[in-house]
Amino acid sequence: MSVILRIDAGEPDGVRLRTEPLGVYAGLGGRALASRIVSAEVAPHSHPLGSANRLVLAPGLLSGTGALSGRLSIGCKSPLTDSLSVTSVGGPAARSLARLGYGAVIMEGRPAREGFHIVVMDKSGARVESAGDLRGLSVVEVGRRLRERHGAAASVIAVGGAGERRMAASVVSALDESRRPARHIGRGGAGAVMGAKGIKALVVDPAGCPDLAAVWPQSMADADAALRGMLRRSRLDQASRTLPHRGGEPDADGLLTSAVDPTAAGDGTPSAAGPTFGCRNCTAAGCPDIFSGDAGSSGRPDFDAVWVFSEVCGIVDAEAVVALVALAGEYGLDVTELGIALRVAMEAGIVPFGDVRGALELVRDVGAGRGVGHILGAGAAVSATCLGIETVFVEGSAKSGCGCLWSAKQLELSRTLRIAAAALETLGYCRFVSFTVLERPEVLQAMVDVVNAVFGLVMSAEEVVSLAQDVLRIEGDFNRRSRLGAGWERPAPFSPYWPQSPYGALFEASRPDREHMYEA
Repeated sequence: MSVILRIDAGEPDGVRLRTEPLGVYAGLGGRALASRIVSAEVAPHSHPLGSANRLVLAPGLLSGTGALSGRLSIGCKSPLTDSLSVTSVGGPAARSLARLGYGAVIMEGRPAREGFHIVVMDKSGARVESAGDLRGLSVVEVGRRLRERHGAAASVIAVGGAGERRMAASVVSALDESRRPARHIGRGGAGAVMGAKGIKALVVDPAGCPDLAAVWPQSMADADAALRGMLRRSRLDQASRTLPHRGGEPDADGLLTSAVDPTAAGDGTPSAAGPTFGCRNCTAAGCPDIFSGDAGSSGRPDFDAVWVFSEVCGIVDAEAVVALVALAGEYGLDVTELGIALRVAMEAGIVPFGDVRGALELVRDVGAGRGVGHILGAGAAVSATCLGIETVFVEGSAKSGCGCLWSAKQLELSRTLRIAAAALETLGYCRFVSFTVLERPEVLQAMVDVVNAVFGLVMSAEEVVSLAQDVLRIEGDFNRRSRLGAGWERPAPFSPYWPQSPYGALFEASRPDREHMYEA
């Protein structure tokens, strides 16, 4: 990965593409590169949907090498929080970009006229096409049509109707190898930023481009095989210790898949029980916890969707949760932000708590941009302000380790996990292996061995951790320079009014302990 592709949407004669060397960003990838570019090139006080903002897509350092990695980070100034937001997604997109030689894709500027474009990248270079008949379509349909035009091997990164309308709760979606729409790069409003740039989709076709060569190929193969074995053993061990009663089975990589128990309440009442332990790594078999919104699919929603719709909104019917997730995927909305916005609407009396039909209709209103839907599409905080609701922030189930009754030790673990996530997303590994890395130091060392073999380095695990801490410091510095000012790291007040089921507990972690989580 040696070049940056810049997509300038602000040129008077239309979208302009140009490539340039990585330059001062050489040696960085994934989250580290995305954070560094946004911090260096975006004015902290600029409007997130204005021309000064950047939307940066950066594959992890190991993407495209054939190693067990393939994480794409996307960064921008968030229209939801006014802070620097970097999120990541698995699937083939990162590997495809890396094989084409792109270390980053940067969208900048803002078009003077309404209209949407597509940027196509393949071995011959990059070009701009009109979005034409794709405007207003779901990411699933966009992916289907673009793959018909450009081949089944192409990766598609797109926004749905919510992104086109620049709704702050919108996401950028990447279709995976199974053409599923649920690889959402959300939780920051990146879809709104991409929509503001007038870019409907990116097509990344790596056909004819081999994997990137490692400096020490045999050492890389050995280290990668060792890492796969460690993760496989760790996943199976964790599953057998934690959830032996749900009957998961190893997938094609030997990693445990998960299952939904439709009667987890124990009394025969259907519930939206979350998936049991399941591998969320970028395995050859694909993530088993990715939901497919295609008609007739037997897929299932992931844990976050189950939590926000059942615990926060009181919707306990599993089929209703599946339907809500499918609508969110169709419109390109982040399910967590959408779910909390729905709870705000319930608190405001627009629909009753737990009302399935009312929730579905509200989500359709968001997708159509009509009525109160446009307010809910702006996110939970804006919805609360507009609807006169004081508190909108909710943490997870009221049990130790999920927001309520947290000890200082658990908050320290959260801080450590933030550092681990920054390291993993820089390298291109999935953040869901964070606990495995903390439990087994040899796993982190195996990852470092892969890095050293690919690039011909002699880095230590301590140096990788230091790089991750630097990433967090860069992000924190940007946020202090933005509208958030000093004290940005203070978490918003968690709900003192919304007791969390099943115990009715409230979030009780002290402010000093919560602030410590944000220290690099």
